[in-house]
Amino acid sequence: MNILDKIRLAWKTKDFVEETIKEAKMQTESGTPGYKTTEFYLHIATQIGILWGAVQGFVPPKYAVIVSVVGASVYNIGRVIAKAIADIQASKATQTTVTTNEPVTTITTPA
Repeated sequence: MNILDKIRLAWKTKDFVEETIKEAKMQTESGTPGYKTTEFYLHIATQIGILWGAVQGFVPPKYAVIVSVVGASVYNIGRVIAKAIADIQASKATQTTVTTNEPVTTITTPA
């Protein structure tokens, strides 16, 4: 890889990072922070319970890891669903409806 390829790669990486940061800011502004959700507290309770069970010897370490990963996955899926629902509701709130006497009676377009 020559110096020109490295410069191109650095430029593409910079653009990707800037866009990712912009999207993260938009999502943070559009929804509830993660620590204020029910999914977060259920996830924390699951992790504490599994840790306690593994330390006490009730749960074998192999199964503790599996349950921990499943708990994290369920939390992530819950957040994705919550964000998707919030985005759908926000997009519906910004739509406008126009009624006309033409053959097409109602047209819904995003604002």
